[in-house]
Amino acid sequence: MLKNFTHLKGSDIVDLKQYLQYLFLELMNNVADHAQADGHVMTQYYPNNKKVQFAISDKGVGFLSNLKLKFPDMKTEGEAILKALEKRHYSNSSKNVWS
Repeated sequence: MLKNFTHLKGSDIVDLKQYLQYLFLELMNNVADHAQADGHVMTQYYPNNKKVQFAISDKGVGFLSNLKLKFPDMKTEGEAILKALEKRHYSNSSKNVWS
């Protein structure tokens, strides 16, 4: 879980914003590419706590099934999710409906 980033300065803030933007776009593009017309994105902002929570769900084939085609030695969904979130590693969205 991401926590308080008030200690970050300068380029670290820019890096964090760029990474979070990439992360959200990659997850939402994944829903658009693989949800088979049944995907959901939910967010909740808690202003008193300065906190945002989000959840993304779909009924696609899953990260593991999809990435195993490219990485046959991959064993777990967790490993596949981490691989999919590597910057510029897996994004091949044909739709890119979120940017």
